[in-house]
Amino acid sequence: MKALLVCSLFIALLGCSYAAFQCYKCNNCGTSWDPSKATLVLTEGGTNYCVKRVSGTTVSKDYSSTCSQGNGVYCCQDNLCNSSNSNSSMNFAMIVLFSIIGLAFKY
Repeated sequence: MKALLVCSLFIALLGCSYAAFQCYKCNNCGTSWDPSKATLVLTEGGTNYCVKRVSGTTVSKDYSSTCSQGNGVYCCQDNLCNSSNSNSSMNFAMIVLFSIIGLAFKY
């Protein structure tokens, strides 16, 4: 029963990872995040990236089909994950998955 639960959750999370998601898009968004300066764009699928580019005090956000992180370029693949000006993003789905797996095998 536990194995069936884990497999079902894993398949559900894999299915979600290939769906389109939204990213923020703005040019010169400013150094403090203000969502009213941005528009929402829908990616073409789960293989796209939300991208944030930082050059000095200029921050821009968009999405792209490819992404090379580094030199002020930050990429992520979650819904609205390029919202803040921080450089880290946690994958909430993976946290939930590992929590459920841990609970399933504990009992």
